[in-house]
Amino acid sequence: MTIALISKIVTENLCPVLGLTHIDDSEDLFSLGMTSLHSVSLMMAIEEEFKFHFPHTALQPDNFESISKISQVVEDILKNKE
Repeated sequence: MTIALISKIVTENLCPVLGLTHIDDSEDLFSLGMTSLHSVSLMMAIEEEFKFHFPHTALQPDNFESISKISQVVEDILKNKE
């Protein structure tokens, strides 16, 4: 379920600004044109949706390079939150 929701958030936030219609789960978001500013906006949207804040240790660019990677990080955070 997490990956589907992350995919929706990423698609809604990035596709309009990058001129894309679809992003595969494993595609490198930075290669598609995502900037650090886009990644911060994406991070904030994810935090709002899942009602948590990313810990400082998770704020590494490679954690935001794909939908799959973001989903794994979010799942780990949610698991540790329980």
